[in-house]
Amino acid sequence: MGLTPRYLLLTPERLIAGAAEPGPDHWDRSVLIDVLGPSMNDADTVLSASPELTHPALVELLVDSGRIGPATILTVLHAEGATVEAAAGLVPAVGLAMPVAVNDLSRLWGVRRLDTASMLGASREDLVEAGATLAELLVHSPVETLRTLDTRTQTWARIGPVLMEAGVDATTALRQIADHAPTPETMAVAVESVTDASDLLAGRHPVAAVLTVIGNRVSPEGLAAVTERYGLDPGQAAEVMFGARVPTPETVHAVIVRVGGDVEVARGVMADSIGLTGKRFDEAIAPDVVPVLEFRSPDSVEPNADLLAALVPVSELVDMTQDLASQLAVPSTDVEGLDRSNPYADLEQGL
Repeated sequence: MGLTPRYLLLTPERLIAGAAEPGPDHWDRSVLIDVLGPSMNDADTVLSASPELTHPALVELLVDSGRIGPATILTVLHAEGATVEAAAGLVPAVGLAMPVAVNDLSRLWGVRRLDTASMLGASREDLVEAGATLAELLVHSPVETLRTLDTRTQTWARIGPVLMEAGVDATTALRQIADHAPTPETMAVAVESVTDASDLLAGRHPVAAVLTVIGNRVSPEGLAAVTERYGLDPGQAAEVMFGARVPTPETVHAVIVRVGGDVEVARGVMADSIGLTGKRFDEAIAPDVVPVLEFRSPDSVEPNADLLAALVPVSELVDMTQDLASQLAVPSTDVEGLDRSNPYADLEQGL
């Protein structure tokens, strides 16, 4: 058998895609008629040649032909001069898969992949399948993306530059990291990477600027990790946290973490650094004194005697109610036939 002639390999799909790919300046719709004409009825042939053919009607005509696929139809829309917004709106009718549509719209119309994803309402999973970069994912869905990262410090050391590259400001980046980093160590590394990549915190000690932003949303362990990452000793850490208005209990507990859990050593550090001594230190490390009532099954535990003693007996509650009612009684009026000395008389009669 001889070789298949080269021209026989040019299917309708390839012919139309090749003609449409260069864009509007080189497109001639007569290609559609020449290639698809044999498979179209007379009405469709006339319609395809009409200058008034709308883009939705063109899509319908091409889909009904069954001769070319969704990607080529999108290429034809671009060649026809459709706007990227109009093409995005026609993607469901074209039948193009979301990840492919995200990339093809970006490539053909020369717009950012994040913009086409927004036009299409693409999910994070769609972007992942489309091959989105970490920066694009962090802009599109920062919370979900940060939560999916592993716990290696090498991974989080990249976050600052990536967020800066994506156009996220330093304050927002720091807050997102503080809220979603999986460990104190990864948070400290990522925070440092933000201050290294940004000049918005210039003019201050980086850790002071950082704690001003996130000091109220980070655990004592996180505070300890951040201050240690920047090379502060426990006393310096206490001073910086105090200056950044980190709550005193969190500052004290962060210092306790820094000194290996030794409360007495931490007491000395706090006294020497910011003058926190005696009762003020004890109050800062005291456990929460607000009682917490647990919901339990009645059969699982004996009634709490103190709680029961604090309850008012039903009989006393009735007496209190009656006393209150008598105090609120409205004196009799001159309205004939109406007794207002007992405001509950009508209710009692109805019972």
